[in-house]
Amino acid sequence: MGTIKCKMCGSNLETGDSVTVCKCDSCGTNQTVPDIADDKELKLFERANKLRINCDYDKALGVYDNITDDYPEEAEGYWGKILCKYGIEYVEDEKTSSMIPVCHRTSYDSVMEDEDFELVMENSDSESRAVYRYEAKVIEETRKKYIDIAENEKPYDIFISYRIADENGERTAVSELAEDIYKKLTDAGYKVFLSQEALKDISRSDSEPYIFAALKSAYVMLALGTSYDDYNDVWVKNEWNRYIAFADADKTKHLIPCYKDVDEYDIPKEFASLKMIELGRDDTFDNIMSSIKNSEAANEKLNSDKESAEVKEEEDMAAKQDDQQEKEAESKEEAAESTQEEVIELEIFETADPEEMISDAYKAIAAGNNKEANKLFYKVLDIEPENSLAYWGQLLIQQESADAKDMADNIYVQAIGSVSKETIELEIKDRKPDIIKNYPVAELFSQEEFDALFDMHYYYETGVASVESAIAENKEHYILSDNELFKRAQLYANDEVKAYIDEFINAVDKHLEDTLNEVKLQEQQSVAEARKQEEEYFSKLENAFKLANNLAEFNKAKNEKEFQDDHKLWEQERDNLEAAKEQWEKDVVEKQKEHDDWLEANKDVLDRWNAEKKQYFDDKMNLEYELKRLQEDKGFIEGFMAEARAAKKDKEIMNVRIELSKLAMPSEPFLPKEPVIPPEPVLRREPEKDSFDDMVGRTEVLDAFRNYMGQ
Repeated sequence: MGTIKCKMCGSNLETGDSVTVCKCDSCGTNQTVPDIADDKELKLFERANKLRINCDYDKALGVYDNITDDYPEEAEGYWGKILCKYGIEYVEDEKTSSMIPVCHRTSYDSVMEDEDFELVMENSDSESRAVYRYEAKVIEETRKKYIDIAENEKPYDIFISYRIADENGERTAVSELAEDIYKKLTDAGYKVFLSQEALKDISRSDSEPYIFAALKSAYVMLALGTSYDDYNDVWVKNEWNRYIAFADADKTKHLIPCYKDVDEYDIPKEFASLKMIELGRDDTFDNIMSSIKNSEAANEKLNSDKESAEVKEEEDMAAKQDDQQEKEAESKEEAAESTQEEVIELEIFETADPEEMISDAYKAIAAGNNKEANKLFYKVLDIEPENSLAYWGQLLIQQESADAKDMADNIYVQAIGSVSKETIELEIKDRKPDIIKNYPVAELFSQEEFDALFDMHYYYETGVASVESAIAENKEHYILSDNELFKRAQLYANDEVKAYIDEFINAVDKHLEDTLNEVKLQEQQSVAEARKQEEEYFSKLENAFKLANNLAEFNKAKNEKEFQDDHKLWEQERDNLEAAKEQWEKDVVEKQKEHDDWLEANKDVLDRWNAEKKQYFDDKMNLEYELKRLQEDKGFIEGFMAEARAAKKDKEIMNVRIELSKLAMPSEPFLPKEPVIPPEPVLRREPEKDSFDDMVGRTEVLDAFRNYMGQ
């Protein structure tokens, strides 16, 4: 049987029978696990988990459906469906190193109210239920945060879905086509979502709310592909699948697949009923624009139908009973009036003053009606193709700005980009020579430990180089140099537009200069903070060396005094040794004579006692030998009269044991105390100084140093 994998990092989990909660040894996450019934269920979970970790949520959801069908009481199957519905990917938090959920399928529906979550609660035990509720709350908070971000995003007209890079990280062919279409649509005045532009300063883990907002607001999606892999990339598929779901609920949304060199069998089946546009043709962009216009027209009709339906619902019931002929007459009259209005509008257009239309267009911009302003600018350009004020106005609309200063405020970030900060190591002074010179206690440290105390690194962040590089690049190639509207406004500029352009350029330059000054100030603050940390550490380090050195000097002075006192005592003992030896020699002669006299007086008693002892040991040895011989003889007795002969041997053995028991060690005779010759007096070894480590108390000193440093 296989192994259960961690839902967060994919590592193997160590689980036991009937265990529903365990901890991953790799990522440290406490999580729920399925109570596997058989090998089939385990393989299904392995497949579903692998697909979900690879962010292929649709396929994973299908496998989890199979699990809940076959094992309806398994809570983990319903939980897997929730993870797929909300597109949950677990990533490592840089601050806490814990695994946190990232939502790739934002929804307005609460996780806590999901029907599958109710089934999770019904089929889990008390221990796993607590873990499920905690994880659901974390996901719910993430979902709410994404919704808040998405609600504040500006709406888009068009969403371009495409694959940026292939499996080797190389840019795809379709990404170049997407970029070209994006530029043309943007120049045409549309607000276009292209991930390469909209998300260039946002990490993948933080991008979901912005993608969700764009999918919800865009009324057209262009799904671009030049291969099977382009359309079935997990992230691209996630985009157009979600957009199809939105379009099913909102008929104002239109998906337009755009393909090139793709076999019909490689096109997703979901696109089968949709009108497709072939890429790479001379009329490709015209076809795209035509499809977008048709979508806009369809939306206008749909909105008009909705408004008419609402009006009809509010009408009085009596009006519905009016004569049908009267309605037809009214309808004809309305049609005639409409036709007349169109004729009047055409006449106005043909006789309109470009200056008045320019004035009206700028008023429309000030009122926030950019679409109306853009129409007027197009009409002006139809009459005067070189009208710089019209191009300047269209540029303001494109950049969603009210005037030159407002556009500079909005666009300068494109020149600066996101300030890329680099981390630089602070240069610090080598303090080791001064410490070695001033504090002899430094010798107590091993070379490795001593070097480690000074192996400190302090860093500061700076974005100065990034900003200076951006400013230099902007001077060489100005931010709007490639913008067609800006180029035309410059090319045909009158004095008024020249003033606007100068105001815009000066404002952008001012922004860049202010940004440079700001990052320089931030660099100074970052350096100051790093210096402060450096000074605090090395000040504490020097205080620790002072403390250790004072303790070492105290110990050394104490041990030096003890050595000197002991050496003086030894010298006194050495001076007294000669007199002691003379007395010893006299004592030896006297004691030797006493000992000789003692031996002479007690010789007969000692000889007799020694002879008795010898006789005792001889008799004991002979009886023990006889006893052993008799016991061995008994062991060999067998055959005729064996019992009688053995009994005789037992009697002999008993007699020998009785004889042994009668033996007694002769008592030591009472003698006068034997005189003892006194030992020769010897001078003890001359005291020596301890090693430097012992004199200063190396262990005690180093412990005090480390305690002060908090090591």
